[in-house]
Amino acid sequence: FVEDSARKTRLGIGNMFYVFYEDGIKVIQPTECEFQRHIKPSEKLLGYQDEVCPKAEEDEVQRCVWASAVNVKDKFIYVAQPTLDRILIVDVQSQKVVQAVSTDPVPVKLHYDKSHDQVWVLSWGSMEKTSPTLQVITLASGNVPHHTIHTQPVGKQFDRVDDFFIPTPTLIITHMRFGFILHKDESALHKIDLETMSYIK
Repeated sequence: FVEDSARKTRLGIGNMFYVFYEDGIKVIQPTECEFQRHIKPSEKLLGYQDEVCPKAEEDEVQRCVWASAVNVKDKFIYVAQPTLDRILIVDVQSQKVVQAVSTDPVPVKLHYDKSHDQVWVLSWGSMEKTSPTLQVITLASGNVPHHTIHTQPVGKQFDRVDDFFIPTPTLIITHMRFGFILHKDESALHKIDLETMSYIK
């Protein structure tokens, strides 16, 4: 995973921007260009002993590594931490990290499916993309403990997913029923039912 320090991961929620830096998460009020809050790497998750970005043994300074982030109904931000094999959930109202959800190794891509209130997670398995998998977090906007579910395997193999695409709802088509998955070394699109999280034959 390569982080381009010139291009920060950021999300605008309501009238605030959430910017993900090496030194944590900064909540910025864009009109006045003011920092509203700085969630530092050493800050504890609400009600837990886990830190936002625990210090790695090889690092001199405690720092964060981020990948993809998604807005869930202007209520939560889900952001992937590829080196920690987890997703952090930030509560927009309190501006605090409220939960860490374990994933398969190296989560790199998130997508929020509004039609089913699900966050889809693509993990590489390793930095060399040796065993990529697809997982789903259901009831993403709910105030409940979250966990991941694997999609139905293809031929009893979870580790073939190269990428995925879920169409965004429009004014005309407000409910999406299917998504599409690309597999490693296959020149074909696989159709997946978003409700059952299983492949369509």
